[in-house]
Amino acid sequence: MRAIANEERANGASLVDRFLEVAVELFGRRGYTGVSVEEIVEAAGVTKGAFYYYLESKAELLYRIHDRFISVELAEGERILAGGGSASERLARLVRSLVRSIHDYLPYVTVFFHELHHLEEPYLSRIREKRDRYERMFVETVAAGVRAGEFRDDVEPRLVALALFGMCNWAYRWYRPDGPLGPEEIADRFLRLFMEGLARRDGR
Repeated sequence: MRAIANEERANGASLVDRFLEVAVELFGRRGYTGVSVEEIVEAAGVTKGAFYYYLESKAELLYRIHDRFISVELAEGERILAGGGSASERLARLVRSLVRSIHDYLPYVTVFFHELHHLEEPYLSRIREKRDRYERMFVETVAAGVRAGEFRDDVEPRLVALALFGMCNWAYRWYRPDGPLGPEEIADRFLRLFMEGLARRDGR
């Protein structure tokens, strides 16, 4: 009986993954409002009943598209912060992880930023909660660097975090996996520019 239940859960997860893949491709080409549930299930090769067995709505798909990569970012951020090291080292690892996730989930990131304004409650609140948790990782790391004297003391940690997000997240608009720079090289260049501005100088 337990084996059957496990198999059903595995099949359900696999089918939801299929819906996500199809939705990312269709939303990416035609936008969220330009795609119907009927078109999603047809492209996925399943029935409409199967869709509503595993998902509440098309809005849940949009939520899951973002949750797919924000959950990975949160888990990786927690691992980085638990790993110790200086604030500078932790911040650098967080930035590299963020750029890597944009590379790994580029279609998901692109669809989410383009279609975020269509996200409904309660999904919007769930996304905000996770994004706030992720933001705090950066804010608290910068604040720790200021307290430790690694970063200049005239910076506002949250403003620094928002600037980092703006720099990294905007990469989804121009980054190409087959481009001249990979995610590691892009992260290194971002850090070279940003960390020099944060560095403590002349007793500050």
